[in-house]
Amino acid sequence: MNLNYNYIIKLLKSAIHSEPAPEPGHAVDWDNVYETARAHGIAAIIYSTVDKLPAKIKPSSDLLDKWKNSTFLVANKQLTALSSLSSFLKKSSAAGIQLIIFKGLVLAELYTEPLTRSSGDIDLLINENDEALLFKVLNDLGCGDVEIPSDARHEHTYLLGNGVKYEVHKRLWEERIDGAKYKILSDMDLIETDSLIKQRSMGIEFFTLGRYQHFIYMLYHSVKHFIVNGIGIRFLVDLTLYFNAYMNEINGKRFWDDIEKLGYKSFCECIFSLCIKYFNMNPAIYPEYASHSDESEQMLLEDIWEGGMFGKYNATRELSGRILRHYYENDKKKPPKTKIKLIIAMLFPKGSELNRIDFIELSKNKVVAWFQRAKYLLARRNYRIKAGLPNCSMKDRIDCSMKRIKMLERIDLL
Repeated sequence: MNLNYNYIIKLLKSAIHSEPAPEPGHAVDWDNVYETARAHGIAAIIYSTVDKLPAKIKPSSDLLDKWKNSTFLVANKQLTALSSLSSFLKKSSAAGIQLIIFKGLVLAELYTEPLTRSSGDIDLLINENDEALLFKVLNDLGCGDVEIPSDARHEHTYLLGNGVKYEVHKRLWEERIDGAKYKILSDMDLIETDSLIKQRSMGIEFFTLGRYQHFIYMLYHSVKHFIVNGIGIRFLVDLTLYFNAYMNEINGKRFWDDIEKLGYKSFCECIFSLCIKYFNMNPAIYPEYASHSDESEQMLLEDIWEGGMFGKYNATRELSGRILRHYYENDKKKPPKTKIKLIIAMLFPKGSELNRIDFIELSKNKVVAWFQRAKYLLARRNYRIKAGLPNCSMKDRIDCSMKRIKMLERIDLL
């Protein structure tokens, strides 16, 4: 593993367990460490640990000041979101709406410094019957003239004037309703009313999923992101802290039975092995971790580092991820085995593949859909260039895709 990556893991482990960080034992490229940590959403989490290092191995004062300022911005953004959510919960309760909060706020409480775990938005699950009332509350909070969306998507994001984003979900699962995994997930009854619990996080009390249900959701949600673009190293920390805190409320036998039904067994074995090895996850979740294949783990860890937080920092994954998701959601279809076939699939996807990449209304006319898709991807490329973000060639995208297909097949996700 890259020496800087290895040291970031040590810094992260020290931060989450409130331990002094070990000295690196090698020269550290602190600029690279900082940028990598930012790409994975952990720069603020490890800042205090880095700041406590001996002066002889610390980053430069200029970089430390930059790091400190970015950490302050993360914490301030979280405080703004908490204040907004407090008002949202009160207004929703007064309107008779039950909001179920999940993901970020639930996980942040497990960190030594909760405000340093950044979240791009606040995830809410609502009963579809409460939709009209909820949008009235959003209007009152300053979201503008919000109307019930006319399209069939199960989630919508709303931005308040203060920069706080709410992602409102009408159902927990992001699978196609006619997909094989949707039925499995629905049969698990993970959002039964009697499984909901109350939690207090950073001074705010709210309803959330039961501990077991949330753990299953974390794995399910990560698989979707992992296949489409990738997951960051912070996901391993989230899993570790969550299981270590709530292991007595997570039925191991039921968990592995459910995970096997979903086809995630190999993925979870790899992920848990990494969590145990690098972040001190309690091995009770996977007692056989010591005998797990190192090669599978290392392929997965390399992919995690390359992807950044949900892969959004890596342009090579944008196009291939959309194609890979199609094969993941269609168990009977296998991805292309050669570069030529993959290029054809990327340039001229079938109508069924277009359905999964936001061209639903155009899928009946594939030629028009291909044109619109090319226009969209060109716009994305120009955006990256203007924003100074890294871009890549078609060759890079193809090479990345072939490599990821091999890895995803190895851990039974394709």
